[in-house]
Amino acid sequence: MNAGGQMGSNRRTAIRRDLHYPADLIAGDTRSRCTVSDVSAGGASIETAAAPSLPDEVIICFSVTGPLCRVGRVIWRRESRVGLEWVRRITKDTCREQQCPVKCREPEAGEVTLVDA
Repeated sequence: MNAGGQMGSNRRTAIRRDLHYPADLIAGDTRSRCTVSDVSAGGASIETAAAPSLPDEVIICFSVTGPLCRVGRVIWRRESRVGLEWVRRITKDTCREQQCPVKCREPEAGEVTLVDA
């Protein structure tokens, strides 16, 4: 840690957005809720009680004026937090054509949506 109490070198190459946004987490046949702590074009940090048992790849679905799903590779785990590197995006067209491997939930009435990162 450095003098400011933060971890050493920050290897992120993309700008990240700090947020606490609810999302669906799909790990194999298991679906649960998680919180996206921060997100960037390259990945995200999530909080979930399932962190210790997550497989190497998971799908995160959240609402962006409709469903947005991304496949993420777990690159680190710390207690209930997990760092993900985006592997690929499941496009809105794929979801609309019902070819998505998961059924993403639509935004609920009045739910704030996240601008695509």
